[in-house]
Amino acid sequence: MTIIEYILYYPVLWSGLFSFGLALSRARVSAYKKQLLLSVMLLSIVSVMGQYFELVYLFGIVLPISASLCFWLIFKFRPFHAILIGQSVYASGGFSEILYNSVAAGFRLEQMLYYLQNDIAMVGILIGLQHMGLYALLHRLRLGFTFISPSLANHKTRYPRTWFVLALGISFLLAMINISVYFTSKLLIIILIVHTVCWLIILFLSYRKELED
Repeated sequence: MTIIEYILYYPVLWSGLFSFGLALSRARVSAYKKQLLLSVMLLSIVSVMGQYFELVYLFGIVLPISASLCFWLIFKFRPFHAILIGQSVYASGGFSEILYNSVAAGFRLEQMLYYLQNDIAMVGILIGLQHMGLYALLHRLRLGFTFISPSLANHKTRYPRTWFVLALGISFLLAMINISVYFTSKLLIIILIVHTVCWLIILFLSYRKELED
């Protein structure tokens, strides 16, 4: 893909991912139009710059952190919630990319890795549209994380450091997933499984904390 193509497709991708993040917290895009626009612009610039300087293997570190910072500083989520949502939307986008490329490659690992390393524009568009559809579906079904909401930003619930350690651990695994695509592909499936287990654990602990409060 050319830089022009990336400039055109990253805004669609990040619009879908940020909308999905808001839906996970039961928030509506209509209430956060300015914040959404600013966040999409910032993450699109970061993504395009990464492509231009050929630093895509660092996306697993840079993009989840950038998304989390947007949810914290722009959308005004609590820090822990911002980290959880930022990582969740990036992981959802990443898993969707792996799925679409696996289908396109006929579930052949080597071909799928080639597609992951050499982006297909349509895949990014599909991921963005898919997450916009998920945004609408979650709101229609009234689903989402009950313990995460921008309106709860000043709530007094305190999370122990264990939560942050787990969140940072998930960040490390996200980085390893991205790096494994380019350097250690044999570990990809194992890292995906470990990441999913850790993510489910942190959601369980968060819900339990909500019930205790």
